[in-house]
Amino acid sequence: MEKSDEFVNLLETDRQKLKLALEKEKALNDGQVRQYEKLKRETSEEIDKLKKFSMLLVEEKQSAMKREERHNERIKAAESEIQELEEALETLLKKYEAEQEHSNTLEGELEELSDRQQQEIADLETKARFILDGEI
Repeated sequence: MEKSDEFVNLLETDRQKLKLALEKEKALNDGQVRQYEKLKRETSEEIDKLKKFSMLLVEEKQSAMKREERHNERIKAAESEIQELEEALETLLKKYEAEQEHSNTLEGELEELSDRQQQEIADLETKARFILDGEI
């Protein structure tokens, strides 16, 4: 009976040890579960922040692309306007050159007419003197 009491005591001691080991294991496991849940929550929050940030970046990129597109459209419009103005300037310069040439031609003709008229006046004055001198 003594041996059986000893055996029961040994079993009881082992049971106590196993019970303590199990409680430690549960406590450790509970701590790991809490740590896992905390890490899971923090990771989820970080993922949400990253999603919001990536959406913000996407929106900013789209906005920048729209601004760039509008800027490019304004540049194209300005280039087109410059082209039109250059063509109009070229047309005006050609017209000016033609008008200048015409003006030079008219000035030449006017000078020629003026010279002829002065010659005629001089001839008439000479004739008038000759007539007047002949009468005296």
